[in-house]
Amino acid sequence: MTPGEAAMLAITELKSATLKNGTFNSYHEGYAVILEELDELWEEVKKNPRTRSVSRMRNEAVQVAAMALRFLVDLCGEEVAHKRLLSRDINQEAKEVGKSASRIRESLEGVAYGGSISVPGAAGVPGAQPTVPHQTPAPPGHEDDDGRSS
Repeated sequence: MTPGEAAMLAITELKSATLKNGTFNSYHEGYAVILEELDELWEEVKKNPRTRSVSRMRNEAVQVAAMALRFLVDLCGEEVAHKRLLSRDINQEAKEVGKSASRIRESLEGVAYGGSISVPGAAGVPGAQPTVPHQTPAPPGHEDDDGRSS
């Protein structure tokens, strides 16, 4: 087999795998797939020479080459690397916003369940309301014997 023939086999496998499975989503995924294919090749290589199959080793080697090419194409191109860096920055900003939103949600948690809310540092601020329990009136006809809502 010539290097050109080997390359064509790998490219054909690359196209087939990409159509079937799409592109790699992360460096970890790409590494794991390459490692899986390499392990399959290794399983064939370490067999007894009388039971080992050159055809199966060739097929596994083609898959290793194809997945290495797929890693390069899907994850290592300059524009892909730029998108990944940008995506990482956006994800980091989203995490920070999420942490802020989580803190706000925690501070408001009691309000939704009939608790009370207080705003730290709001004491003495003109127009600020004192902290009061949140009460929802009962619908008409659902008052207790003394006329209070239950």
